[in-house]
Amino acid sequence: MKNVNLCYCGCGEHRGEHAEFLPGHDGRLRGILTKVEKGEAELSDIPKIAVEHREEIAFIKENADLMKLMEKAAHSHTRTAKG
Repeated sequence: MKNVNLCYCGCGEHRGEHAEFLPGHDGRLRGILTKVEKGEAELSDIPKIAVEHREEIAFIKENADLMKLMEKAAHSHTRTAKG
């Protein structure tokens, strides 16, 4: 099964066709990002689906610091995947 229309918070649930998240799930991702910014979580804790779709997530696109954080996470996920 393809990962089509999965919620960008990483929960694995299907979202609406034109939505980024299930209702309230943007808060889950915001919470993870806040913890990473504070050093309370690792870049690897950011869901891969959110990293892959970072340029589609409105609140990330609108915040340069969050976009930088997601770019770091993308590089971290890439290094981890290559082993």
